Amino acid sequence: MPAIPERLINYNCYTEAGRLLGVTTVDMPQLQAMTDTVKGAGIAGEINEPTIGHYQALSATVHFNTANVDMNYLINPRPHVLVFLGSLQFVDQGSGELKTKALRVLMRAKPTNSSIGNADVSAAMDSSVEFSVDRLLITLDGVPTVDYDPLNFVCNIGGVDVLAGVRRDIQ
Repeated sequence: MPAIPERLINYNCYTEAGRLLGVTTVDMPQLQAMTDTVKGAGIAGEINEPTIGHYQALSATVHFNTANVDMNYLINPRPHVLVFLGSLQFVDQGSGELKTKALRVLMRAKPTNSSIGNADVSAAMDSSVEFSVDRLLITLDGVPTVDYDPLNFVCNIGGVDVLAGVRRDIQ
């Protein structure tokens, strides 16, 4: 029976070296297609058409409760590989049983902005590091669902090599 996705149960955030980054919340990248407006003879109006396999610049933000050593490690201006390992909760439609699936999000990213946060007595500081993301790989139970790497002309979505035809046409 199909399973209904319900929630992210929990996750951990690691660096490429396996370093656990402590207590974090993460604003994940958005895949927003590059688009252009198509209009002219034969079209009744306009169409905002996406470009195959091309997305606007990706960004992500890692939030920390307070400024700390992990945050300072990440503001080093070099590429970092961030790995988020999570457990998703699903409910089986047939049995009603709750089940889990492993979620893995890998990002190759460079820091573009950091904030020490706010200073207030007995309160979290909401420190953060913002990244430019140039590689995004998402797997669910070990199966790649998104693999986007614009520097290497890779865009696989749901097991489909979206850029295969484009690569064939330009090589």
